[in-house]
Amino acid sequence: MNENTIPEFNDVETPSNLEIPQPSPLPLEQIPAFSNYPPPRRNPFTKIVYLSFLGFAFLILILGLYLKKTSTQTAIIQPPVSTNNAITSIATPPPNQCVLYAVLESGDNDSQIITIDPKTKATTPLGDIQKGMQIENIAFDLRTKTLFANSSNAGQIYVIDIKTGIFSLIGQAHSGEISGFTIHPNGSQWGWAKQKGLIEIYPLEQTDTLLYPSLKRGSALTWDTAGTLLYGTFKDNNELFTYDTNKKTYTPLAYNLPTATRGLSMLSGDILLGINSEKEGTLHLYEFDPVNKLVTKEVTIETPESEPRGVAWDPSCGDPL
Repeated sequence: MNENTIPEFNDVETPSNLEIPQPSPLPLEQIPAFSNYPPPRRNPFTKIVYLSFLGFAFLILILGLYLKKTSTQTAIIQPPVSTNNAITSIATPPPNQCVLYAVLESGDNDSQIITIDPKTKATTPLGDIQKGMQIENIAFDLRTKTLFANSSNAGQIYVIDIKTGIFSLIGQAHSGEISGFTIHPNGSQWGWAKQKGLIEIYPLEQTDTLLYPSLKRGSALTWDTAGTLLYGTFKDNNELFTYDTNKKTYTPLAYNLPTATRGLSMLSGDILLGINSEKEGTLHLYEFDPVNKLVTKEVTIETPESEPRGVAWDPSCGDPL
């Protein structure tokens, strides 16, 4: 090779002692930029079990919250079932504590349920004032010790929780305004419809049965203990009448009731318990013997509410007066 000739690069031999040693490559997971790559792979079965557990825990949480909410509610009334016109499947009420129950008018269209201690005659509000509910009557279903009430607005029928005073709507009459209401010993429901007369009520159906037509304004109704004779009063006079379910006959019985009897309940021995008002701010309770046709006991109680509208008593508790 000519000394003036510049050797090409490829012709230059690289000394072996100048070779740069190459390091062994690191695994990707040990390189900082790839420390989390690739992501660890889960067993598909483990993932399914994990998600299933989360779903089950969520359902348990939702169910627990629902049960807690349900358990804190009061006056839970199970959907009623009608046999004839009797309500046969409602929540079992707490046992009666042998107090009188009455409903009083409280201002325009408002009502207040009260209890009356039969010994001291002290009155106690039961629950809140029912705004806009014109409660006309209350009555016991003696089979279940359940307290019912009717509103004259559109014939609504309620169950009243006797511990809290909470109303639960269960149905209604279908004959318009109902001014009288009672429960037969077999659990069936009866009323007096305005400008129509005595009816048997089917609250869970779409009809009532008219038994005695009348344009009079019925006020209070109650059955004798045998369930064959219905007693009733009118709002505009002091007449006491009966309706015999066997003979299907209406009979005026007496005309010497205390004026404007608004509620009736039956006592043991078929003695009538009535309620009315002698003057504003009082309620008047009396017992009436329908055989001898005379008042046998009476008491007047002061109350902040105005006119009484109904009374209910469990005859198994004895004499309330």
